[in-house]
Amino acid sequence: MLRCSHGRRFILLALVAAIVVTVLVLWRLSWIAPAWYAPPDPKNQRIIALADTVEYRLVEEAQKIRAPESDHWTLRVEDSQINAWLSARLPKWVAHEEGLVWPAQLGTPQIRIQPEGISMALPIMQSGAARTVVARIRPEMFRGALQLQVDRVALGRVSLPGEPLTNLLERLTAAAPQLIDDPRTKSALDLLSQSRNIDPILKLEDGRHIRLIGFTLGDGRIDLSVQTLD
Repeated sequence: MLRCSHGRRFILLALVAAIVVTVLVLWRLSWIAPAWYAPPDPKNQRIIALADTVEYRLVEEAQKIRAPESDHWTLRVEDSQINAWLSARLPKWVAHEEGLVWPAQLGTPQIRIQPEGISMALPIMQSGAARTVVARIRPEMFRGALQLQVDRVALGRVSLPGEPLTNLLERLTAAAPQLIDDPRTKSALDLLSQSRNIDPILKLEDGRHIRLIGFTLGDGRIDLSVQTLD
């Protein structure tokens, strides 16, 4: 009986130790950004040139005059190109187009495109240290409209249990409450909650329109299928 009691005590202590170690490892991993998060230097001239090229190319492709029989076209965009733009141009774009100042509590967002979805990593300052929130978004075309769904949220390298969009909202509210109160943020959250779809038709400066009719996600890239309308 004594041996049995000691055996049970040993097993219990081992289980407690394993739980404590697991919790500590998870806590530590939650403060480590994903391995793919490596924002380029926004002051690097090569990164600035790449960001400009991406922006100009998108505009150029959208505005291009095409023959009627070739009104369907495909544009490939790589996540490295998008990340260069996010690093070098996003704060200025937010200030110019939206009249907002990028919150000091938020770091530089970066994305990773995979077949299962588009992950966005966003560092959030907490108690003087940065903790990275990662949200994976799954886009899909539904009845001619674009829908977005958040299907996974993680802190650093640890996935959070529960409803993904609620987790994301809680983290952003704690970090930047003024951002959450902005009507434009509410509109974006409505898109992510699928309570509102995205119109896939964009009007060009010359009066023509282009319509997104589909897309394909791959490792590090997205292929956009687009139709030019009159």
